[in-house]
Amino acid sequence: MLSPRSKGHPQYNLFAFGSRDLDIRAVYVGLEEAGWHPLLQGNPPSSLHLTITPSHDRAVGEFGRDPQEVANRVRRGEISAEGVHARYN
Repeated sequence: MLSPRSKGHPQYNLFAFGSRDLDIRAVYVGLEEAGWHPLLQGNPPSSLHLTITPSHDRAVGEFGRDPQEVANRVRRGEISAEGVHARYN
């Protein structure tokens, strides 16, 4: 299971989450490969940021499945975060 850990107390539509047992940078790589585009935050502890709006309702089912599949691939060592760094544009 992915077991994401929410960062802070979201008041609106920006969410940040990390993981205690997975390299969140590898999760980022897997989500990018699956076509999702979270923002990778590198300040310890690393986290992923998502902005979710009502228009995302059509993708809820896919997003419910893909992170779990990515987490399983990270655990099996199929996804590497080697050379991945957060970018702040």
